[in-house]
Amino acid sequence: MINESTNNNSVERQDLTSNHDLINSNMNVHSVAANNNNNIPLQQNMEKSCSCHDKEKTMYTNSPPSYVYALGRVAYRFPDKAIEWELYEAIRTYSNAHSDEVKGKIDQDVVLTVLSDPKYNYILRKLCWIFKIENLETYILLPRNPFDYDKFIETIRKVPKRSDIDVVIGMRGSLSEPYMCNGLVLPVVYFDQLYSSDVDEFITSIGGPSREEQQEKTKSASKSKDKSDDKTNVDNLEETVRDVLDKIMQLADNTGSTDEHRAINYLAVRSREIYTHTRDMYNRNFSFTGIEVITSRISGIRKIMNVIFTYSSRETRVVEKWYDAVDVTIDLPCPFSEYGIKLKPYMDYQQHI
Repeated sequence: MINESTNNNSVERQDLTSNHDLINSNMNVHSVAANNNNNIPLQQNMEKSCSCHDKEKTMYTNSPPSYVYALGRVAYRFPDKAIEWELYEAIRTYSNAHSDEVKGKIDQDVVLTVLSDPKYNYILRKLCWIFKIENLETYILLPRNPFDYDKFIETIRKVPKRSDIDVVIGMRGSLSEPYMCNGLVLPVVYFDQLYSSDVDEFITSIGGPSREEQQEKTKSASKSKDKSDDKTNVDNLEETVRDVLDKIMQLADNTGSTDEHRAINYLAVRSREIYTHTRDMYNRNFSFTGIEVITSRISGIRKIMNVIFTYSSRETRVVEKWYDAVDVTIDLPCPFSEYGIKLKPYMDYQQHI
């Protein structure tokens, strides 16, 4: 009897112990579940707060970067009617305080004056800035550095001209959201550099006549017919720059987003050689008949593109090809040769196999 009761007591103790453990385990399970449930909103908030970074990370890591080196024009749009009204109110306030400064100016000049005032920089950041190539809206521009919004001010000209040129260098992202530009959906370019100039200023920078000399030459062109050889070369350089730039900007689908177009556009704005050489070819009675870009055979880790300029004799139709190599590995192209940009004769080896 004593053994049986002892055994019964031990069994009861085991049952109680097992029940106690079961209760504790259930309590632990409920507490873990409760903790998990309490953490769900926090995790969701963290995921939402990191969504923008995830998109940016996806843009830069999951696919190879798409660089842009484009020539065109920058213009602004109002993403919302309220922002347009805000700019109008800023102009009205500025005009009342500085009537002598804005009186007689055209609208574009007044907008430039107002947005240049640090007091109204917030409007500058709320505008939608688009990049137009051949008058076609191609990209929406955003600076990668938030302090670079001031570069947009340089794209607003006091007196807009057809010869104005803007150069954007950056990285192409995904399509824009409709709210960014009043329903306009375009690829977004996050730019590192944004240059603004015009053809006259560019001609002067590569050794051509100054803006004043160009204007004086235009006025006296019909009067003066006898010119020295040196003067003729200077005049031909100005005409050559306008001709070559116009042909490059009218290349089919030149949005500056392919390696080929980035190499061409880089030479167009950074090379004096292609203009002086083309001027010399014109003086030899050759025509500028084409531009071709091929991947260099020495490309490996680096992306090297050969930009080939084709000229045809107006008398014999003999073709001459000249080229230079451009490294387009990163967003900032550069000459492949350590000696800079220098056109060299190009031999089409396929014709001699």
